[in-house]
Amino acid sequence: MDIGDTILAKRYACAFVNVAGDALGKDDIQVLAGISAMLNKQRGILFFLTLPLMNAQVVERALCALFDHCSVGELLKKITLLLIQHKRVILLPDVLRYIELLCKDKACCKTFTITSSDELSDQQLRDIVVYLERETAHKVLYTHSVDKGLIAGLRLQSDTLLWEYSVKKNIETIRRSMIDTGD
Repeated sequence: MDIGDTILAKRYACAFVNVAGDALGKDDIQVLAGISAMLNKQRGILFFLTLPLMNAQVVERALCALFDHCSVGELLKKITLLLIQHKRVILLPDVLRYIELLCKDKACCKTFTITSSDELSDQQLRDIVVYLERETAHKVLYTHSVDKGLIAGLRLQSDTLLWEYSVKKNIETIRRSMIDTGD
């Protein structure tokens, strides 16, 4: 995407947030992130929405299916229809991503991926979230995944922050120090 498209996507996102930003909840922000990521991987879906042979009812049903899980789905359908009308629907994943970022910034939220070597209990996840909220002074949204490759440990990662304590990291640190010293 060129700089002009980036600026345009940010403008659409700002307009949306100015109109509906307060209506977006924490769950909506996570839904937006998922839809944006899916559309980024499957941009061909957007192409089909612009085909002249696609009637308005088919496009409307497709958008309903896409945005049904979001409390502001009607507004998201409207901005998508506006992008289609302006022949800029290819910007939709980026517009959604910028809406997500603007809403998180407005709500002082950060999204973390919590990766552990084993499954964590709900209480352990809550403890980690409390720690992250205390350290970052932001509300924390998170996803959790298990990576056996960590070999007993934990990795907390956001767009700008990373904290890891794992056997894998310790082994990597030792390996690098041995390479640096020539042992």
